[in-house]
Amino acid sequence: MKFIIDITILDNRPGGADWTSRSSWPEDKGLYYCKDTKDMYLVDSYINYIGSNRAAEKLLENPYVPEAQVSESLFLKALAACNGR
Repeated sequence: MKFIIDITILDNRPGGADWTSRSSWPEDKGLYYCKDTKDMYLVDSYINYIGSNRAAEKLLENPYVPEAQVSESLFLKALAACNGR
């Protein structure tokens, strides 16, 4: 199975030494990866340290790239061409 997981990448861990303070982190809840410490955190009503192991880096190896979208008018023209119109 494949999953799309939103991970916000930060250059530096918020709060410095006091990273456990919820007020140090962005308002949005979610997963955060800090480049400076190579650690991943789950930010909710509290801060949950996930780890600095290979798993965090593995999650970032294959970023999601959305496929190119086709406009409705181009799609209708292609459909008409297929039908010989």
